[in-house]
Amino acid sequence: CRGVAMICPTCGGAGHVQDKPDCVAELRAWLIDKGHWVGPSGAVTEAAAAAALDRSPSTLRGWRYTDQRLPFKKQGGRVRYALADLAAFAAGEIK
Repeated sequence: CRGVAMICPTCGGAGHVQDKPDCVAELRAWLIDKGHWVGPSGAVTEAAAAAALDRSPSTLRGWRYTDQRLPFKKQGGRVRYALADLAAFAAGEIK
């Protein structure tokens, strides 16, 4: 399920998520395997979100300061993204 051009593990289709909880779990496992921090609630750092979406952190920063294409939260001055939002964005549900 990882990335914008992902292949759904359920149906084999590209660019969507058939079963979002499975995709979120797959995304969590992939990020942890790559050494990224994933919080207990599914919050990830800007670097992890960028890696998951195959974008640069500066692209995500630009989105935050322009049209906010991807939902984010600030926790203690740090930017965090939710795994569910990353999966929805990759599936094309967030534009």
